[in-house]
Amino acid sequence: MKRINKVLELATKYREWHDRLSFDNHPKYYPQHKHYRSIVANLLHVQGGLCAYTEVSLCKPALVAPDRWEGGEYKGKLETFGHLDHYNPNLKPRNGWLWSNFFVIHACINTKTKLRAVPRVLKPDNDNFEINDYLDYDFSESIFIIKPQINDEKLRADLLHDIKCLGLNHPSIEHQRREFLSPILADLRFSNMTPEQARERIYQFYTAYEMAVKQILTTDGNDDNGFVHDVQQQVQ
Repeated sequence: MKRINKVLELATKYREWHDRLSFDNHPKYYPQHKHYRSIVANLLHVQGGLCAYTEVSLCKPALVAPDRWEGGEYKGKLETFGHLDHYNPNLKPRNGWLWSNFFVIHACINTKTKLRAVPRVLKPDNDNFEINDYLDYDFSESIFIIKPQINDEKLRADLLHDIKCLGLNHPSIEHQRREFLSPILADLRFSNMTPEQARERIYQFYTAYEMAVKQILTTDGNDDNGFVHDVQQQVQ
């Protein structure tokens, strides 16, 4: 989960409408609303076509590129596995169109783990958000874990809550992440490709990949083929 610079620059028709809304007095939210597609498309654009939480691919970035827009509205064919998520669902009844409360996430995560849950810590559009402050990645198990340096019990409980409700270790996501990253990490570890070649193959699960590569640096510290130096240059 990387920080998202959630710029509202493409869906300008929605932005003009949004800015006229009164806080706590939004019109009823429903997916058939005329601005819904543009909201989703703008979010997918700033999210790089990825789920905001799990970083699984939801669509090709070209699908929501600026050339698919006209007059501040999305005009393309929106084919995606994503759902529009209200980060804090408690805001939905009275502030259902609040831009700051929106992300696009994988449909499975939205319906199975996130629907009514309210996250407590991890919000990827927060200023100075940095996932490395909170989580590590166990690449042998393909799961995110709380950093062992965190001793605050309440913070640890809140992070466990967020890992679950945001679907970071949901079995279907864990499986996709393992199947996608394992062969790339194996090729890197045994010097079958350069870090630059490996990076070109990454189009999803960027955070897990970068964390895993840093762990490989530690375990392969005595590598004789220049692997450590090359990977270190890549992840800096």
